[in-house]
Amino acid sequence: PGILAGVLAQIHKQPITVRPLDLPKRLFHYVEKAGLEEDDPLVKQTQQIIRQYALDYVPAEHLVLCHNDLSWGHIQSLDPVMIVDWEYAAMGNRFFDLASCASINRFNEQDTERLIARYARQADIAQSTVEHYYYEQKEVVDTTEALWTAALNASCQAFV
Repeated sequence: PGILAGVLAQIHKQPITVRPLDLPKRLFHYVEKAGLEEDDPLVKQTQQIIRQYALDYVPAEHLVLCHNDLSWGHIQSLDPVMIVDWEYAAMGNRFFDLASCASINRFNEQDTERLIARYARQADIAQSTVEHYYYEQKEVVDTTEALWTAALNASCQAFV
């Protein structure tokens, strides 16, 4: 978790501006691809988190370059830092990227706590702030992953 936290903090400090991530649009793309109806519980959950967390707006201090798919396998070197697979990269919420990283790497509670603590130090943000926004965005990541899985399953069934 410490290495990933350090790499994420370095990515988030880059003075690079790219296309912003339109997360609500991506979520509804997954809804469409999954063929989910308006009354499906996952669609209702998606609508609720978009409203609850105002996903169409990212505060300036949270808006950074995000990898959005940082797994151990994407780190090719630490000196110098070399990261691959930037397919999902975009300007986005640093805490969504952090929660996504923990999820992709299947961190347990202890690993997550270490990731949060190390990231807070590396990014020079109060640990309580990182914890608050991490857990908020974890719900968003969990919903995103559920929608992505539903879309993938629907695509696979189309070929059966």
